[in-house]
Amino acid sequence: MNYDPAANIDDDSCLFAEGCMDSDACNFNEYAIIYDESCEYPDTLDYQSLDNNDIAAIITNKCLTCHDNPSNSAYDNPSLDYSSLQMYGLYLLLVLDGSEEYTSPMPPSGKTQLTDCERLEIEIWINNGHEPGL
Repeated sequence: MNYDPAANIDDDSCLFAEGCMDSDACNFNEYAIIYDESCEYPDTLDYQSLDNNDIAAIITNKCLTCHDNPSNSAYDNPSLDYSSLQMYGLYLLLVLDGSEEYTSPMPPSGKTQLTDCERLEIEIWINNGHEPGL
């Protein structure tokens, strides 16, 4: 922002940001200097649940809109069912971040993006052993 440590008079010119100041939150704002209680935290999700607050819903809403297209090649249309995600979970993390040398971050620009919480929820699900749920 425009912080000046030498300033000793308030002339109402200071800019400051309100926001979440907890670095463990999905919406952490590194520029926030006023905590506004807006922090959001990821849920620990199963692959499927009765309330559809789960990994399967994230995959359906953010991935299968493109990857479930039968006209795509197998490379463009990988299997995103539970057993495939369980087997290739760590690879999925690389794809989501664009860290894999053969891919751009997913979803691609112009498509509905994963929220920071959804990315963290997928990462937590993978790191916790791919719980199936139901």
